[in-house]
Amino acid sequence: MEKYSIYQQSNSEYLSSSFCKSFLQPLLRDAESILGKFYYLTILRYYMQDPVCKMEVENTTPHRINYKGITYYFCSKGCLDEFKKNPAKYVSPTDLNKKINVKIVYCRPCKYMDRALNLARDILSYFEEANVELVQGDRGIMDIYVNDELVFSRYIEKRFPESDEILKSIGQKLQLARQS
Repeated sequence: MEKYSIYQQSNSEYLSSSFCKSFLQPLLRDAESILGKFYYLTILRYYMQDPVCKMEVENTTPHRINYKGITYYFCSKGCLDEFKKNPAKYVSPTDLNKKINVKIVYCRPCKYMDRALNLARDILSYFEEANVELVQGDRGIMDIYVNDELVFSRYIEKRFPESDEILKSIGQKLQLARQS
């Protein structure tokens, strides 16, 4: 299922969480009158590697399976069926321990908790195998760590993170973890 997100074009501010197309159908019909011309929809797609043929596939593919807490994506029903016959052939025991740990440090006095929760929800909707931890901070902090590596800092970037850039970063880290 494709996920759509609404952004404000003038300053790229993230305005809503991801929605499926059926939820947005009424909105899409009247989008310009409701939202004005400064808004647009983006499709969030990320690429994963098929464990059978090693081909890159979109995370929106209908051919996927959750095996021991990790979601695997496949280019075709044939690769999915091949995986189902003998998952151990395509997944090593060490791969099962390679999960993504995400830590979102947010400023509670600044009331950034809603932003942190929305980001955590988006991460978990795309990467079920992710462990997401929310940590309270102060002084305007909004930092995101993936496997203890800083991938976004509000202090450095001078803006809030957009879900799609964090999801892309997590997808890349997950690919690297599975290849090593």
